[in-house]
Amino acid sequence: MSKHLPINRFSIIIFIITYVVLAPFMTYMIRIVSPDIYWHAAALVKFIDAGSFPIPPGYPFVLWLLSGFQNSLRPFLIGANIVLPLFMLLQIYIAYRFFHKLLYKEQKISSFFNWSDQKILFLSIAFFLMAPVYLGGGTFYFGRIALNVWHNPTYIAMAPFALALFIITPRYINNPTQHFMEVLITGIIVLLFKPSFLFAWIPAVFLYGFIFKSSSTLYLVRLGLPLLSLGLLIIAQYYFIYVEGMWENIAYSNVEKRSVEFGFSKAWPHLLEMGNISLLQSLISSFLFPLLFIAFYGRSGAINEYTRLSMYILFFGILIVIFVYEGGNRVWEGNFFWTGYSANLTFFLACIVNFLQIQQKRKFKETKSFILSGVFILHLLSGIAYMVYILITGSYA
Repeated sequence: MSKHLPINRFSIIIFIITYVVLAPFMTYMIRIVSPDIYWHAAALVKFIDAGSFPIPPGYPFVLWLLSGFQNSLRPFLIGANIVLPLFMLLQIYIAYRFFHKLLYKEQKISSFFNWSDQKILFLSIAFFLMAPVYLGGGTFYFGRIALNVWHNPTYIAMAPFALALFIITPRYINNPTQHFMEVLITGIIVLLFKPSFLFAWIPAVFLYGFIFKSSSTLYLVRLGLPLLSLGLLIIAQYYFIYVEGMWENIAYSNVEKRSVEFGFSKAWPHLLEMGNISLLQSLISSFLFPLLFIAFYGRSGAINEYTRLSMYILFFGILIVIFVYEGGNRVWEGNFFWTGYSANLTFFLACIVNFLQIQQKRKFKETKSFILSGVFILHLLSGIAYMVYILITGSYA
């Protein structure tokens, strides 16, 4: 693994161009497409008027800070237009650092199979653009387990930190004492923006450490302390949102208080119907690349620690999507799908880098490597088509 990570003129120019492209796209999302972005800004006005602050507080605080601590809708929307593309850029940068760390090797002889700084940068952008493969149906979005989401500001803000938390997790599992604060701080940042990823990450990390590292009481206590701390903070958020009903009391009016329900989710069948796709279509569309990667290489001993860990996170993410949902006025919203989305994001990240590490040795000489490369391109083209669809139709669905 190389420590070489140049932020040179080329990479700076590409990042600037990416921001310049994303900023007007986000302007269009705010003005035409996404009620979520507008609604979060409008809700913040109501909260501050009431002398309170929304929970989770991370994204609202960023808007409030960028507004110069005003309480007005327009500065909040301007702040969203500035900061959301920056969060997207941060996601690309974190993926770039991860891909670079695992793929870059200094080579004197140029080759198509060498991963240069430029190729890794474009790979990171491609990862950012990927979406479930479009297999028909009425929409690109409903009923699928997405990776990247363009209409929800708290998910956009949370995603780069979820990736960062995932990337540092293996070294935490291997040495929880040394990396205690690193994981705790990153986890708190995730929690402040949107706790969804932690719902799957916390049980996955504990189970993974127990199975693959140690079952000793001392190790599990060290491993579990930050997990327990984050869990208690999640319970505190739960209290304010679901017991106190702060959103219903301040941001809504005449709306039934939401609740957390356990059982077969009513949201997924509803969203499948809205997307006009079957469950099988949804699963194939959402996980085609990583599922084929696991099928092709799972028995060869080539699966690395990141991929194994991401499978555990995805397992708990899917359990939450299926068996946990909001009751009350938000029963059809699929609000726990955010856990599945963020788990799928890390699943793709791990499988992509694992696949490319294998191909550094095998040089894409196998038929299955060409199949997987083609599927990777299908996910990328579906993501680009989804963005074009948004621009043409004015709808994220």
